[in-house]
Formats: sequence, structure tokens, C-alpha cells
Amino acid sequence: MTITRDQLERVLAPELRAISGTWDRTLTAAQVSLADSDSHLLTADSSQIPVVRALLSQRFGPERVRFIGAIRQRLWWLGPIQ
Repeated sequence: MTITRDQLERVLAPELRAISGTWDRTLTAAQVSLADSDSHLLTADSSQIPVVRALLSQRFGPERVRFIGAIRQRLWWLGPIQ
């Protein structure tokens, strides 16, 4: 079975809205504005999906969104990630 990108994005739309709402609630609960946040790390496999990355870039700005991957995620406590 083949799924097109458009089909995948339509299927993911409800989940993406839920994720976006979770970001809003998290920032509100933490009393942090978008202007106060300087970096957003993408670590999960779902963050490799283009529509997820696009949503994050639209929300937070592409310059503040970085993907570090699963291996680096496990090792990032060793020091700053370049």
C-alpha cells in the first residue's frame, strides 16, 4: 500500500492540532512566551515527518528548531550540542 504525503498529512491533521494545543498549554503553564524560548529540540522519530517540522518552524521560527536525533539525544547530557 502506498500513501502519498498529502494523504499522510490529512490523516495526521487532528494529531497535529492536538500537539499544537499541548505546546500552547505547556508554554502557558510555564509562563513562557514564544519570545522567551530560544531553542526547540526535535528528538523523536515523528519529528522527521516534514509536516511536523513545518508546523514547528511556523510556530517557533526555523532558526529556533533543531533536530538532534535519537543517538545524540541519549548523549546530549555529556555537553553542549553544536
